[in-house]
Amino acid sequence: MASTRSIHFLRRVSTRLLLTAVASSLGFSALAAKDLPVVRLVKEINPGDEGSDPAAFVVLDGVAYFRANDGAHGFELWRTDGTEAGTDLVLDLNPGPLNGFPDSLTALNGSLYFNGFDSPDFVGSKVWKSDGTAAGTTLLADTYPGLEGGGTFGPPLPGNFTALGASTVLFSALDPQGGLEPWKTDGTAAGTSRILDLHPGDEWSIPIEFTPLGGFACFGADDSVVYHRDGTATYNRELFRTDGSATGTYRVKDIYPGAEPSTPTDFIRYRKRVYFRADDGVHGTELWQTDGTEAGTSLVLDLNPGPAGSGPQYPIRAYFRPTGTQTPAAEEPRGTLVFLADDGTHGLELFRSDGTAEGTRLIKDINPQGDSVPLGATQFRGRVYFSADDGVHGSEPWVTDGTETGTKLLADLNPGLLRSSPQDFTVVGSHLFFVAIVPDDEHFTVRTQLWETDGTTEGTQLVYEEPGNDFGYGINNLTVFGRTLLFTAPNAVDDGGFSTDVELFAIGPNAETEL
Repeated sequence: MASTRSIHFLRRVSTRLLLTAVASSLGFSALAAKDLPVVRLVKEINPGDEGSDPAAFVVLDGVAYFRANDGAHGFELWRTDGTEAGTDLVLDLNPGPLNGFPDSLTALNGSLYFNGFDSPDFVGSKVWKSDGTAAGTTLLADTYPGLEGGGTFGPPLPGNFTALGASTVLFSALDPQGGLEPWKTDGTAAGTSRILDLHPGDEWSIPIEFTPLGGFACFGADDSVVYHRDGTATYNRELFRTDGSATGTYRVKDIYPGAEPSTPTDFIRYRKRVYFRADDGVHGTELWQTDGTEAGTSLVLDLNPGPAGSGPQYPIRAYFRPTGTQTPAAEEPRGTLVFLADDGTHGLELFRSDGTAEGTRLIKDINPQGDSVPLGATQFRGRVYFSADDGVHGSEPWVTDGTETGTKLLADLNPGLLRSSPQDFTVVGSHLFFVAIVPDDEHFTVRTQLWETDGTTEGTQLVYEEPGNDFGYGINNLTVFGRTLLFTAPNAVDDGGFSTDVELFAIGPNAETEL
């Protein structure tokens, strides 16, 4: 009888032969199998069909760190150099089969920061620092000793780790005196502390999206609340800044005057300013900018005139390159912001802005009959790639050079109205990867595929397909690792035709072809 590993290998070979035929039949690059990027299993971390379910990837000093379960130690901290021999457990934070479950892994100032558990009772709110070795992993603070049920389904654990300069890391954490408030660390236990009880007493300020700008960081939080007779409450979430000190942490501006919140989110640094969305109570949720001062905080444009708001979301910095050139346009030496919004006329579409009212405009009305919902905008080779629905082809990959005429459907992966819903656009060298689905709406399942493109329709090709069906995206965690793409995917299929055994895969050096 063939071994499990042999069966997996045969399935992968069969899948690769099928992908070439499928790509050809769809009119995409009909390349020989040897010309397709070679997908390889890095390591079967959890032998058998259970899967190690790797997640939370981050790269530090040429090594990728992540969380995985080998079936013996529970979910713990792992590392890989992209080879089977170089993929191993860093430490068993919570000894034995119990989960240490390291989460919010972030590489900052030469170290890893994360939260996790080191005791059987799973209590506390612990901040860890690591150099990537067991001996170099230390506990910086337990911000809430005895806290029970921390994590996804309980009180929040430390997270939102953000470097402020070369020696300070900001983060949010829960403690019994202040609630969920801004914290900082210099990488030592003695230098780890709450910055300020921004919302005094038992209430939480819930700081989000620390965004560095010079020697300080902007963020959203609340510092006051109004309780109503019906039992509801209004939390006044506004724009704040911090330099890591109590006196240097304060509200920048009351954008929505009074007790109502402006709720600033979607922060991005651009042209020596921080841009974000907020509601001032007059214009609805629109694009704002700040230099960190009250006087320097203002509305960029009332894109959807009146109180409805355009709801700008998911901004990225992009550098568009005119056709036939190798450099960004002369008038855009510092790039432009690209985001999705609804101006009240064209629906939810893709917009661009240079940070001024006159420089903020619609790129293209992709779906004249409704919303195109452009998502996942990612810059690649002087263009921006994203998913959108033009009302004819379903949600498919699109590309834009920042102009209306240069905004086009890249490929109709699932012909007609059947969507492919691409996401996780990821650039590795001269390659752009993304995942897409083939949906079976009758059975509420999908089959996930990994695609690669050089930016052209002809150069868009299917690379890998999960072996069975799934109830969600089966290929995840696309991670840039030098010239290698790491990702997680199912490695087998069960008797019911569903994908199982999620493990770590790679495309790149140490495979048969390099990116």
